[in-house]
Parts: sequence; C-alpha cells; structure tokens
Amino acid sequence: SEQDEEGGEEEEEHSGEPAHEDL
Repeated sequence: SEQDEEGGEEEEEHSGEPAHEDL
C-alpha cells in the first residue's frame, strides 16, 4: 500500500506487519 512505489507488486505483503506466509 504505502510501499507500492518501492516494492511494486510486493506492497501487499509488506503492509507494515510481516504478512509473509511462513507461519
């Protein structure tokens, strides 16, 4: 969302919290 200018399409996973699917 806010990192869409830096990440590109990876902004949804870097939405502040570790939204990585390694749980």
